[in-house]
Amino acid sequence: LHVVQTGAKFDPNGPREFKMLKNSIGVYPNPLGFSFEPLHPTGVMLKWDTHAPETYHEPNQADVCKAWLQGLLKNCPDGLKAKKVVESGQEFGFSRAMIFRVRKELGGHIQNTDVPKSSENHWKWSDEVIELMTVDEEDN
Repeated sequence: LHVVQTGAKFDPNGPREFKMLKNSIGVYPNPLGFSFEPLHPTGVMLKWDTHAPETYHEPNQADVCKAWLQGLLKNCPDGLKAKKVVESGQEFGFSRAMIFRVRKELGGHIQNTDVPKSSENHWKWSDEVIELMTVDEEDN
């Protein structure tokens, strides 16, 4: 049983993870999570969750690029050509390879408006996830 840091600053009253440390008779079960929910006017209640809380990690360059790409495409409802996305990303210090890798990680949220190698193809954001085929780095 330990406190899981879910934010940039450690909270001793934050969510906890409850998991088995030793087991010699079978497979390890999935850990449980719980947090302290305040009760009015005083006290707390344990709130159990079937999923353990995720440990916080400092955002890396790929996380920043992912947020940037998502924001860029959400602000352009008609979409943008891949070449324009790459040019814009390079202004912020993101390499072409990173932009394509992040696009692949975002999965079906980024859709093509035409076939990938078409000169008329645009990347368009969609809140509805579709299954992507493969992302070809030769997009225009």
